[in-house]
Amino acid sequence: MRNLPYNRQGVAIYLTFWIMSLLLGIALGISSMLFSQIGLLRDIGESALAFAATDAGIEYVLYLDTTECGEVEGIEDRVQCLKDAIPTGAQTLGNGATYELIVEAEGEGRCPVGVNYCARSLGIYREARRAIRVAR
Repeated sequence: MRNLPYNRQGVAIYLTFWIMSLLLGIALGISSMLFSQIGLLRDIGESALAFAATDAGIEYVLYLDTTECGEVEGIEDRVQCLKDAIPTGAQTLGNGATYELIVEAEGEGRCPVGVNYCARSLGIYREARRAIRVAR
């Protein structure tokens, strides 16, 4: 083994230390990004379940409109029939998601003039909340 000059001793250890530090920094950065992406994916799943609950609420209002209130004459009477037929409070689905329904007459609340009625459904699953408003 050759003798290295004094100022060259330990260069391999020094370079190894810096390369390992760089690799550790890259690994920590990538893992940090992956953990944030995993959180976003979980939120997307919760959002999809909240939206499905919202859709179930709207479908229920449309079902009531064609079955229980389908034979009611006059739009005011039909809106009142729907308001009486929809359940009050939050309705829980099998997966734990809930939905709440509101039926508004033309010009009432946020329902625009020129439509028969508006139905609003708010779906909630854990922290995710999604809403749909349909006008008919």
